[in-house]
Amino acid sequence: MKNRLYLSWTVTFVCRMWKISLKYNAMVKKKIFNEKISQQKRNKFFISHQSYHSIEINCHNLLFLMILVKRRDLPFSRKFYDE
Repeated sequence: MKNRLYLSWTVTFVCRMWKISLKYNAMVKKKIFNEKISQQKRNKFFISHQSYHSIEINCHNLLFLMILVKRRDLPFSRKFYDE
């Protein structure tokens, strides 16, 4: 489970850095070459917003679920730990 959490956060941070790099490169091109790169053009090089948000939400939910299980705060987790 720890490995799955680690990999999910790795994917999340890679997506965040990818998104930031696209935005940064667009700003640099605008300042140096006076090229305006539209949001639509940047979106062609990135995953869809729905996929990005799905990755973020799933990663946070997995972390939250692991914290709840570790603290034994889930209603069914007490049954498993007490047996």
